[in-house]
Amino acid sequence: MLKSRKRLFRFLIFIVLGIVLAGCSGKQTQQRETGQIQQAKWPEKDIVIIVPYKAGGGYDIKARAVAPLIEKYLPNKVNVIVKNVPGAEAKVGTLEMANSKPDGYTLALVDPIQLGTMQKQGGFESLDPKTFTYLGQLDAAPSLMVIRTKGRFEGFDDMRGQNVSFGMLGTNTLVNIAVANALGAKPTLIPYDSTPEGCLAVARGDLDVWIATAYTVYKQVQTLEGKLKPLLLIGGRTPQFPDTLKTAKEAGLELDETTGLCRVIIAGPPNLDQQAKKVLSEAIDKATHDPEFAEQLKKAGYIAAPLTGTELQKAVDQVFTLVDKYQQWIPKKK
Repeated sequence: MLKSRKRLFRFLIFIVLGIVLAGCSGKQTQQRETGQIQQAKWPEKDIVIIVPYKAGGGYDIKARAVAPLIEKYLPNKVNVIVKNVPGAEAKVGTLEMANSKPDGYTLALVDPIQLGTMQKQGGFESLDPKTFTYLGQLDAAPSLMVIRTKGRFEGFDDMRGQNVSFGMLGTNTLVNIAVANALGAKPTLIPYDSTPEGCLAVARGDLDVWIATAYTVYKQVQTLEGKLKPLLLIGGRTPQFPDTLKTAKEAGLELDETTGLCRVIIAGPPNLDQQAKKVLSEAIDKATHDPEFAEQLKKAGYIAAPLTGTELQKAVDQVFTLVDKYQQWIPKKK
Protein backbone atom coordinates (compact mmCIF):
# COMPACT_ATOMS: atom_id res chain seq x y z
CA MET A 1 0.00 0.00 0.00
CA LEU A 2 2.81 2.39 0.94
CA LYS A 3 4.70 1.55 -2.24
CA SER A 4 1.62 2.22 -4.31
CA ARG A 5 1.20 5.66 -2.72
CA LYS A 6 4.85 6.49 -3.41
CA ARG A 7 4.49 5.47 -7.04
CA LEU A 8 1.35 7.58 -7.35
CA PHE A 9 3.08 10.55 -5.72
CA ARG A 10 6.05 10.31 -8.12
CA PHE A 11 3.66 10.05 -11.06
CA LEU A 12 1.81 13.20 -10.00
CA ILE A 13 5.10 15.10 -9.60
CA PHE A 14 6.12 13.97 -13.09
CA ILE A 15 2.82 15.23 -14.54
CA VAL A 16 3.11 18.62 -12.77
CA LEU A 17 6.70 19.12 -13.92
CA GLY A 18 5.70 18.26 -17.47
CA ILE A 19 2.95 20.88 -17.42
CA VAL A 20 5.30 23.55 -15.99
CA LEU A 21 8.06 22.84 -18.50
CA ALA A 22 5.61 22.82 -21.38
CA GLY A 23 4.29 26.21 -20.23
CA CYS A 24 7.81 27.66 -20.04
CA SER A 25 8.66 26.32 -23.47
CA GLY A 26 5.49 27.82 -24.90
CA LYS A 27 6.25 31.15 -23.30
CA GLN A 28 9.79 31.18 -24.70
CA THR A 29 8.48 30.30 -28.15
CA GLN A 30 5.94 33.12 -27.88
CA GLN A 31 8.69 35.54 -26.82
CA ARG A 32 10.85 34.51 -29.77
CA GLU A 33 7.94 34.95 -32.15
CA THR A 34 7.14 38.35 -30.63
CA GLY A 35 10.75 39.41 -31.06
CA GLN A 36 10.66 38.35 -34.69
CA ILE A 37 7.44 40.30 -35.20
CA GLN A 38 8.97 43.40 -33.59
CA GLN A 39 12.07 43.02 -35.73
CA ALA A 40 9.97 42.67 -38.86
CA LYS A 41 8.02 45.85 -38.05
CA TRP A 42 10.98 48.26 -38.41
CA PRO A 43 10.83 50.50 -40.35
CA GLU A 44 7.14 51.32 -40.16
CA LYS A 45 7.29 54.77 -41.79
CA ASP A 46 9.40 56.89 -44.14
CA ILE A 47 13.03 57.66 -43.28
CA VAL A 48 14.43 61.18 -43.77
CA ILE A 49 18.06 61.89 -44.67
CA ILE A 50 18.90 65.53 -43.97
CA VAL A 51 21.38 67.24 -46.29
CA PRO A 52 22.63 70.27 -44.33
CA TYR A 53 23.30 72.24 -47.52
CA LYS A 54 21.34 73.66 -50.46
CA ALA A 55 20.10 71.38 -53.21
CA GLY A 56 22.41 70.70 -56.13
CA GLY A 57 25.73 70.40 -54.28
CA GLY A 58 27.94 67.37 -53.73
CA TYR A 59 26.21 66.27 -50.53
CA ASP A 60 22.82 66.54 -52.21
CA ILE A 61 23.94 64.52 -55.25
CA LYS A 62 25.33 61.74 -53.06
CA ALA A 63 22.24 61.61 -50.85
CA ARG A 64 19.92 61.33 -53.84
CA ALA A 65 22.11 58.61 -55.36
CA VAL A 66 22.03 56.41 -52.26
CA ALA A 67 18.46 57.01 -51.02
CA PRO A 68 16.62 54.75 -53.51
CA LEU A 69 19.19 52.00 -52.97
CA ILE A 70 18.69 52.10 -49.21
CA GLU A 71 14.95 51.71 -49.92
CA LYS A 72 15.79 48.70 -52.06
CA TYR A 73 17.59 46.90 -49.23
CA LEU A 74 15.29 47.75 -46.31
CA PRO A 75 13.17 44.82 -45.04
CA ASN A 76 9.92 46.80 -45.34
CA LYS A 77 8.64 48.99 -48.14
CA VAL A 78 9.09 52.62 -47.02
CA ASN A 79 10.40 55.76 -48.67
CA VAL A 80 13.82 57.27 -47.97
CA ILE A 81 13.37 61.02 -48.39
CA VAL A 82 16.16 63.56 -48.92
CA LYS A 83 15.51 66.84 -47.11
CA ASN A 84 17.70 69.94 -47.58
CA VAL A 85 18.16 71.96 -44.38
CA PRO A 86 20.93 74.52 -45.09
CA GLY A 87 22.23 77.13 -42.70
CA ALA A 88 25.12 78.13 -40.41
CA GLU A 89 27.79 76.01 -42.16
CA ALA A 90 25.66 72.83 -41.87
CA LYS A 91 24.90 73.40 -38.19
CA VAL A 92 21.12 73.84 -38.62
CA GLY A 93 20.54 70.54 -40.40
CA THR A 94 23.00 68.64 -38.22
CA LEU A 95 21.32 69.83 -35.03
CA GLU A 96 17.90 68.86 -36.38
CA MET A 97 19.18 65.29 -36.76
CA ALA A 98 21.08 65.25 -33.45
CA ASN A 99 18.08 66.47 -31.46
CA SER A 100 15.60 64.13 -33.14
CA LYS A 101 14.06 61.07 -31.50
CA PRO A 102 16.61 58.20 -31.69
CA ASP A 103 14.23 55.89 -33.53
CA GLY A 104 16.14 55.74 -36.83
CA TYR A 105 13.69 57.81 -38.86
CA THR A 106 15.82 60.99 -38.98
CA LEU A 107 19.39 60.78 -40.28
CA ALA A 108 21.84 63.29 -41.79
CA LEU A 109 24.93 63.49 -43.96
CA VAL A 110 27.93 64.69 -41.95
CA ASP A 111 31.71 65.05 -42.10
CA PRO A 112 33.38 64.17 -38.74
CA ILE A 113 36.15 66.74 -39.28
CA GLN A 114 33.55 69.46 -39.58
CA LEU A 115 31.65 68.18 -36.55
CA GLY A 116 34.78 68.03 -34.41
CA THR A 117 35.88 71.49 -35.52
CA MET A 118 32.44 72.94 -34.87
CA GLN A 119 32.46 71.47 -31.36
CA LYS A 120 35.85 73.07 -30.60
CA GLN A 121 34.45 76.38 -31.82
CA GLY A 122 31.60 76.11 -29.31
CA GLY A 123 28.97 75.54 -31.98
CA PHE A 124 27.38 72.48 -30.36
CA GLU A 125 27.35 73.70 -26.74
CA SER A 126 26.94 70.54 -24.62
CA LEU A 127 26.25 68.20 -27.56
CA ASP A 128 29.14 65.80 -28.25
CA PRO A 129 29.38 64.62 -31.92
CA LYS A 130 31.46 61.65 -30.77
CA THR A 131 28.21 60.19 -29.45
CA PHE A 132 26.44 60.34 -32.83
CA THR A 133 25.60 56.99 -34.41
CA TYR A 134 27.75 56.58 -37.54
CA LEU A 135 26.06 54.19 -39.97
CA GLY A 136 27.87 54.24 -43.30
CA GLN A 137 30.31 56.22 -45.45
CA LEU A 138 29.42 57.24 -48.99
CA ASP A 139 32.75 58.63 -50.15
CA ALA A 140 36.06 60.08 -48.96
CA ALA A 141 37.93 62.57 -51.12
CA PRO A 142 41.10 64.65 -50.79
CA SER A 143 41.05 68.44 -50.74
CA LEU A 144 42.44 70.62 -53.51
CA MET A 145 44.25 73.89 -52.78
CA VAL A 146 44.05 76.65 -55.41
CA ILE A 147 45.42 80.17 -55.71
CA ARG A 148 44.97 82.90 -58.33
CA THR A 149 46.93 82.23 -61.53
CA LYS A 150 48.26 85.78 -61.63
CA GLY A 151 48.01 86.66 -57.96
CA ARG A 152 50.42 87.92 -55.35
CA PHE A 153 51.58 84.38 -54.57
CA GLU A 154 53.10 82.04 -57.15
CA GLY A 155 53.59 79.09 -54.82
CA PHE A 156 54.30 77.86 -51.30
CA ASP A 157 57.57 79.66 -50.80
CA ASP A 158 55.93 83.06 -51.33
CA MET A 159 53.49 82.37 -48.48
CA ARG A 160 56.02 81.55 -45.76
CA GLY A 161 55.81 84.09 -42.97
CA GLN A 162 53.21 86.12 -44.86
CA ASN A 163 49.65 87.11 -44.03
CA VAL A 164 47.48 84.80 -46.14
CA SER A 165 43.70 84.86 -46.42
CA PHE A 166 42.01 81.44 -46.52
CA GLY A 167 38.35 80.96 -47.47
CA MET A 168 36.43 79.22 -44.69
CA LEU A 169 33.48 76.96 -45.45
CA GLY A 170 33.13 74.98 -42.22
CA THR A 171 34.23 71.66 -43.67
CA ASN A 172 37.65 73.13 -44.52
CA THR A 173 38.52 75.04 -41.34
CA LEU A 174 40.90 72.38 -40.02
CA VAL A 175 42.77 71.84 -43.30
CA ASN A 176 43.19 75.62 -43.68
CA ILE A 177 44.81 75.78 -40.24
CA ALA A 178 46.99 72.72 -40.90
CA VAL A 179 48.28 74.10 -44.23
CA ALA A 180 48.94 77.56 -42.76
CA ASN A 181 50.92 76.01 -39.89
CA ALA A 182 52.92 73.82 -42.28
CA LEU A 183 53.78 76.87 -44.40
CA GLY A 184 54.54 79.11 -41.42
CA ALA A 185 51.98 81.55 -42.80
CA LYS A 186 49.78 83.91 -40.76
CA PRO A 187 46.23 82.87 -41.70
CA THR A 188 43.13 85.01 -41.83
CA LEU A 189 40.00 82.88 -42.14
CA ILE A 190 37.22 84.52 -44.16
CA PRO A 191 33.80 82.77 -44.27
CA TYR A 192 32.07 81.97 -47.56
CA ASP A 193 28.82 80.14 -48.28
CA SER A 194 30.03 77.79 -51.01
CA THR A 195 32.99 76.55 -53.03
CA PRO A 196 31.89 78.35 -56.23
CA GLU A 197 31.69 81.63 -54.30
CA GLY A 198 35.09 81.08 -52.67
CA CYS A 199 36.81 80.08 -55.92
CA LEU A 200 35.38 83.13 -57.66
CA ALA A 201 36.76 85.31 -54.85
CA VAL A 202 40.23 83.82 -55.44
CA ALA A 203 39.92 84.39 -59.20
CA ARG A 204 39.02 88.07 -58.57
CA GLY A 205 41.90 88.55 -56.14
CA ASP A 206 39.65 89.09 -53.11
CA LEU A 207 40.99 85.92 -51.45
CA ASP A 208 44.41 84.26 -51.50
CA VAL A 209 43.63 80.57 -51.01
CA TRP A 210 40.68 78.22 -51.35
CA ILE A 211 40.84 74.61 -50.11
CA ALA A 212 37.88 72.24 -50.35
CA THR A 213 36.81 68.87 -51.75
CA ALA A 214 39.02 68.20 -54.76
CA TYR A 215 36.27 67.18 -57.18
CA THR A 216 34.17 70.26 -56.46
CA VAL A 217 37.13 72.68 -56.61
CA TYR A 218 38.41 71.18 -59.84
CA LYS A 219 35.04 71.80 -61.50
CA GLN A 220 35.51 75.48 -60.64
CA VAL A 221 39.06 75.42 -62.04
CA GLN A 222 37.58 74.24 -65.34
CA THR A 223 34.65 76.69 -65.21
CA LEU A 224 36.88 79.71 -64.55
CA GLU A 225 39.14 78.76 -67.49
CA GLY A 226 42.68 79.32 -66.30
CA LYS A 227 42.06 81.91 -63.60
CA LEU A 228 42.79 79.40 -60.81
CA LYS A 229 46.07 77.56 -60.26
CA PRO A 230 45.82 74.10 -58.61
CA LEU A 231 48.64 73.91 -56.08
CA LEU A 232 48.25 70.92 -53.79
CA LEU A 233 46.26 67.78 -53.00
CA ILE A 234 45.74 67.15 -49.27
CA GLY A 235 44.40 63.76 -48.22
CA GLY A 236 46.01 61.46 -50.75
CA ARG A 237 46.08 60.98 -54.48
CA THR A 238 43.12 60.23 -56.72
CA PRO A 239 43.20 59.02 -60.34
CA GLN A 240 41.12 61.98 -61.49
CA PHE A 241 44.08 64.36 -61.15
CA PRO A 242 47.42 64.40 -62.99
CA ASP A 243 50.58 63.11 -61.33
CA THR A 244 52.10 66.56 -61.75
CA LEU A 245 49.81 67.82 -58.98
CA LYS A 246 51.63 66.98 -55.76
CA THR A 247 50.22 65.75 -52.48
CA ALA A 248 51.24 67.50 -49.27
CA LYS A 249 53.69 64.68 -48.53
CA GLU A 250 55.24 64.86 -52.00
CA ALA A 251 55.61 68.65 -51.61
CA GLY A 252 57.53 68.15 -48.37
CA LEU A 253 54.95 69.81 -46.13
CA GLU A 254 54.78 68.49 -42.58
CA LEU A 255 51.08 68.08 -41.94
CA ASP A 256 48.69 65.23 -41.33
CA GLU A 257 47.00 64.67 -44.67
CA THR A 258 43.90 63.34 -42.91
CA THR A 259 43.03 67.00 -42.25
CA GLY A 260 42.16 67.28 -45.93
CA LEU A 261 40.27 64.01 -46.31
CA CYS A 262 36.61 64.96 -46.73
CA ARG A 263 34.24 62.17 -45.69
CA VAL A 264 30.50 62.05 -46.34
CA ILE A 265 28.87 59.81 -43.74
CA ILE A 266 25.26 58.94 -42.89
CA ALA A 267 24.74 59.48 -39.16
CA GLY A 268 21.93 59.25 -36.66
CA PRO A 269 21.38 60.82 -33.23
CA PRO A 270 23.04 59.53 -30.05
CA ASN A 271 21.65 56.36 -28.45
CA LEU A 272 19.99 55.18 -31.66
CA ASP A 273 17.58 52.28 -31.19
CA GLN A 274 19.63 49.09 -31.59
CA GLN A 275 17.17 47.37 -33.91
CA ALA A 276 16.98 50.43 -36.14
CA LYS A 277 20.78 50.70 -36.13
CA LYS A 278 21.16 47.07 -37.20
CA VAL A 279 18.64 47.32 -40.03
CA LEU A 280 19.99 50.66 -41.26
CA SER A 281 23.64 49.57 -41.13
CA GLU A 282 22.91 46.46 -43.18
CA ALA A 283 20.81 48.35 -45.74
CA ILE A 284 23.39 51.16 -46.10
CA ASP A 285 26.23 48.66 -46.44
CA LYS A 286 24.43 46.88 -49.29
CA ALA A 287 23.38 50.18 -50.90
CA THR A 288 26.89 51.70 -50.91
CA HIS A 289 28.39 48.48 -52.33
CA ASP A 290 25.75 48.28 -55.05
CA PRO A 291 27.38 48.84 -58.50
CA GLU A 292 24.57 51.27 -59.32
CA PHE A 293 25.71 53.59 -56.50
CA ALA A 294 29.30 53.65 -57.77
CA GLU A 295 28.05 54.32 -61.30
CA GLN A 296 25.79 57.19 -60.20
CA LEU A 297 28.66 58.87 -58.33
CA LYS A 298 31.05 58.33 -61.24
CA LYS A 299 28.64 60.10 -63.60
CA ALA A 300 28.61 63.07 -61.21
CA GLY A 301 32.41 63.15 -60.99
CA TYR A 302 32.84 61.42 -57.62
CA ILE A 303 34.27 58.08 -56.48
CA ALA A 304 32.34 55.87 -54.05
CA ALA A 305 34.25 54.85 -50.92
CA PRO A 306 31.88 52.71 -48.82
CA LEU A 307 32.78 52.05 -45.22
CA THR A 308 30.66 50.55 -42.43
CA GLY A 309 30.91 48.80 -39.07
CA THR A 310 34.10 48.78 -37.04
CA GLU A 311 36.18 50.19 -39.91
CA LEU A 312 33.94 53.23 -40.11
CA GLN A 313 33.98 53.79 -36.35
CA LYS A 314 37.78 53.51 -36.31
CA ALA A 315 38.06 56.15 -39.06
CA VAL A 316 35.68 58.48 -37.19
CA ASP A 317 37.61 58.05 -33.93
CA GLN A 318 40.86 58.92 -35.72
CA VAL A 319 39.29 62.12 -37.04
CA PHE A 320 38.25 63.30 -33.59
CA THR A 321 41.75 62.54 -32.25
CA LEU A 322 43.16 64.67 -35.08
CA VAL A 323 40.84 67.57 -34.27
CA ASP A 324 42.02 67.42 -30.65
CA LYS A 325 45.61 67.74 -31.94
CA TYR A 326 44.85 71.05 -33.70
CA GLN A 327 42.35 72.45 -31.21
CA GLN A 328 44.60 75.25 -29.93
CA TRP A 329 44.56 76.87 -33.38
CA ILE A 330 40.84 76.51 -34.03
CA PRO A 331 39.18 79.93 -33.63
CA LYS A 332 36.17 80.22 -31.34
CA LYS A 333 32.88 81.40 -32.78
CA LYS A 334 32.02 84.95 -31.77
